[in-house]
Amino acid sequence: MSLMENGFSLQDAMEVLQDQNSKDVFLKIREHLQKGENVNDFFALYLPGQYAGYFSGFIKFMPFTESLSLTMHILEKEKKNREKLIRGILYPLLLMLGMSAGIFVFNLIVLPKMLSLMEGFHMETTGYARVQSLLQIMTTVICLLVFSCMIVAAYCLQKSRIKGTYRLIAGKMPNSLLVQIASRDFVRFFLECIERESSTYNALQALKTIEQKPLVGMIAAELDQALMAGKSFAEAVHCQYVEEKLEKFFRIAILSEDCAKMLQGYLDMCDTRLNQQIKRFSTIVQLCSYLIIGFVLIMVYRILMMPMSMLQQM
Repeated sequence: MSLMENGFSLQDAMEVLQDQNSKDVFLKIREHLQKGENVNDFFALYLPGQYAGYFSGFIKFMPFTESLSLTMHILEKEKKNREKLIRGILYPLLLMLGMSAGIFVFNLIVLPKMLSLMEGFHMETTGYARVQSLLQIMTTVICLLVFSCMIVAAYCLQKSRIKGTYRLIAGKMPNSLLVQIASRDFVRFFLECIERESSTYNALQALKTIEQKPLVGMIAAELDQALMAGKSFAEAVHCQYVEEKLEKFFRIAILSEDCAKMLQGYLDMCDTRLNQQIKRFSTIVQLCSYLIIGFVLIMVYRILMMPMSMLQQM
């Protein structure tokens, strides 16, 4: 892509980039070009799935080079954001699930034997039996809660249902995490478009066609409908589908000489906020896990030390 941005034609770029893996694909593209076909009409057929989806929408409203560049930039940023989110959330969740599984096994196998040992020394085990029941209930509830949340999220956030889920959440919790993520994604796409000197109309039309990002398309369609009804852009962004902070940034950006800079400021703010939210979530989950593990270790220590205490008293 950088070759074409620096003035290379598509034919020249393919000559430079051709290798054994791309040879057959480039040959088919050349065959289309030799037949006089427009590259805009067939190029998406030779792109990987995600690339093809984005490119097919952008090419209807933007030149070829800009459409391809926009597709690659967006997917690259999406990959980085996804990796950061997974790293921030996956570790504490795995820690909690691992802790719950470990305690469940300990409660099922090890603790009963320890209680039997205490009974052999004629020690009172009623309190520890209650703790055993409590641990059993607690670990079961944690596992069920985590898996239930994952199943509900997977169901409600499917492409066929996510718009309905979003309308419900945006209406009741206008500044929820889902609304924040959707607003950030919309600005990221919109900013990429206007940085390539695309008009607001073309940008919104292009974003409406992105099937991979139904919420971005939904917000773009809402703004486009409001603009077509004669509202100003400042009035159009005053809707329940974008968070309040984005509405304020847009109003300032409209009055600013550098709209792109203001929107980039919003994205920077979103990154900072997301990092704080991930850090807060990770801290809370890890703290709870460590407290539970510490409680179990203290209980085990007390059980192991009881026979020795009795021997010392004899």
